[in-house]
Amino acid sequence: MASVCQNSWFSGSRLSIEKVLALTYAWAHKFTTTQAVHETSLDDESTSTETVVDWYNYWREVCAEKIMNHHAGQIGRPGTTVEIDESKFGKMKYNRGRYIKGQWVFGGICGQMKACFLVSVGQRDKDTLLPIIRAHILPGTRVMSDI
Repeated sequence: MASVCQNSWFSGSRLSIEKVLALTYAWAHKFTTTQAVHETSLDDESTSTETVVDWYNYWREVCAEKIMNHHAGQIGRPGTTVEIDESKFGKMKYNRGRYIKGQWVFGGICGQMKACFLVSVGQRDKDTLLPIIRAHILPGTRVMSDI
């Protein structure tokens, strides 16, 4: 019988399954790293701040990848509106200046259908964005943008 640790996100971890699940709980309930260290270091081994930060970053990446690679078909329909926009995700080095290293993301949301899409883009020109709009938004849908 295969172990739950094989071919899963538990594989390669030096933490016990119980500790990983406790950290997962802490992350899902938005514990600070300090709270997570305290709550998951109750008995045997201690959990370091670095370990908590690594696991928190891992789960953020897993969620982002799932969202970015999920395509549930086209959103919108006649009589509905899809709002589109782009944003750059990243951070400023040493919190100075206006240039932000990061990744541009283009997306749309249809409030009436409670549906959305997000696409990582290298450029934000019409040759890049129009095919994405056609692929993700049904014809006849009103599209609103500040672009």
